[in-house]
Amino acid sequence: MSNEPIIPSLHNSIGFITDKHERAAYLVRHFIMNPGGTSDFFEGHKLSLRMLAANYGDSPDTLCRMSEQQLQDCMKRNFPNDNTTVEVTSYNTENYKYGIKINVAVIDTQTGKPVPLVLSENINITDDLRIQTNF
Repeated sequence: MSNEPIIPSLHNSIGFITDKHERAAYLVRHFIMNPGGTSDFFEGHKLSLRMLAANYGDSPDTLCRMSEQQLQDCMKRNFPNDNTTVEVTSYNTENYKYGIKINVAVIDTQTGKPVPLVLSENINITDDLRIQTNF
């Protein structure tokens, strides 16, 4: 039996999200959409791109570094038996202040190479630091 945390689904026929790729995608979606600051129950485990953008959105490098740290901590908690890596990078866009890309991978124990769990595109930060995404 796995000691990895489970994620309950709100779908009436699924029950729990157990597939590793789906769990990682759920956590990244939660990171992107969670407004943050709505509860201090898990103060040390906040996971919110919106909250980070409000604090660090003027600096793409800082926002990426802080996002990477939050997501890496989250992945370690949710995949304790795997060596996961998170990479958050920024890129220039024409219609937005900048964009960011999130990649989550697990290191294959036999080859030592990363195997993608989540690849995201089109997370755009507007001039007024709002987030627009096509996840």
